[in-house]
Amino acid sequence: MKRTYLLVVLIVIGLVTSAFAAGTASMSDQSAPQRGTDSSLSDQSSAQRGTSSMPSTGMKSAAKSDFSAQLSGTSEVPSVTTDASGQATFRLSEDGKSLNYTITASNLDNPTAAHIHIGEAGESGPPVAPVAITGAAERGKPSGVIAEGTITEKDLIGPMKGKSLQDLVNEIQAGNAYVNIHSSSYPEGELRGQLK
Repeated sequence: MKRTYLLVVLIVIGLVTSAFAAGTASMSDQSAPQRGTDSSLSDQSSAQRGTSSMPSTGMKSAAKSDFSAQLSGTSEVPSVTTDASGQATFRLSEDGKSLNYTITASNLDNPTAAHIHIGEAGESGPPVAPVAITGAAERGKPSGVIAEGTITEKDLIGPMKGKSLQDLVNEIQAGNAYVNIHSSSYPEGELRGQLK
């Protein structure tokens, strides 16, 4: 008797579940405006499926868009002895078409040029994007903002010329890019830092 009762209960549950599934399927065949008006139904079915009721944007989760480097003479290859130090920050625009940067330094006398280079820590590599020396450096001051600007695809040089800005960002994200600041005292580079 107990088995029969249990079997009947399972059958009834199965029928109710099938009816609910059929009703849900017919509701999904309705037009989009009607579907969007009953958020509680959408939230219920999402909860039952274990998914979010948030709308999908079709985009992948955002990759890192802020990068920075601590600049020092000991990071140069070969290392140099200097009292100068600095910080470089880069931010990728939301549309991925520009890389805005600010570089600050202290005790850096007469910076002459700056670039992003391709290369891992401890190895030298070719420059791929120039960084414009501006601000405090132009006024002959050894400390403060020495470079500020924007890099776009058209600014890429060397092995990156003709490639997309995303190609450069991929190298940065892989740890294969560094900032190098050249000066009159150290024409090959006085400050360097790996972008992370």
